[in-house]
Amino acid sequence: MNAYLGLTKLEGAGKTPALLAVIKSAVPLEGEADSSPDRSGFLEKVIREYRNSWKEEQHRAWYSHIFKQYYSIGPLLAAEQCTVKSVSPLVIGHGVFSVLETHLTLHPVYGMPYLPGTALKGAAAHYCHRYLGGEDPDFREGGSAYRLLFGSGQQAGCITYHDAWATPDSAGQAFRLDVLTPHHQRYHQMGQLDPAYAPRDDDDPVPIPFIAVSAAFQVMLTSEANADADNEWLGIAADILLQALAQEGIGAKTRAGYGRMKAGIR
Repeated sequence: MNAYLGLTKLEGAGKTPALLAVIKSAVPLEGEADSSPDRSGFLEKVIREYRNSWKEEQHRAWYSHIFKQYYSIGPLLAAEQCTVKSVSPLVIGHGVFSVLETHLTLHPVYGMPYLPGTALKGAAAHYCHRYLGGEDPDFREGGSAYRLLFGSGQQAGCITYHDAWATPDSAGQAFRLDVLTPHHQRYHQMGQLDPAYAPRDDDDPVPIPFIAVSAAFQVMLTSEANADADNEWLGIAADILLQALAQEGIGAKTRAGYGRMKAGIR
């Protein structure tokens, strides 16, 4: 079961479009009851079908094959690889528009969760500038070390941050149902347009279920340069990234503790 298609596409014209029913009830009209149970039931169904598909030996063997194929580029280039594991739930892509109100970044072809290389690079760059840059100006944005690691508007960095795929051992159990509870939903939706929707103490909290991820991911950084000095920067880049994932986290809701990861095998 491709979870990306299950969460973003209708099941087909005339074939019990479960997603369509959830879309219609995702934002209740004035005076209508909230339909969170329908959305929760739909997400639970997606998680259940996704897990069941991973119980099939053929499915696991197929994913293991494409996983090894994807990471086979590592030995051809100077590379740093390591496994990072979720310490807290992970949500990447929550800010992206979605018919289900909350989005989750999934691989559009294979349907499993992954960490986009752009997100890994952004997390590492932020950590480098904020923390290392406070001790050494070269690691601040625009500094020489920062430009080598992350590039600038005039030059590319020497490090490539690849997408990190969920490992075959953890991908099948990667999804979990979570919930966020805004207490002033009408204010957030209409408050800036109409003062009548100002937040009040008697507002009812509205639970919104969503899917979060807890898995292990294989991180890969590479460099096409042959110079030993450039290859040494691979280790530095990996150390910065691992510190960023452990201390700052990645994805949405990091201030609430989401997105923390720890290094495994390296």
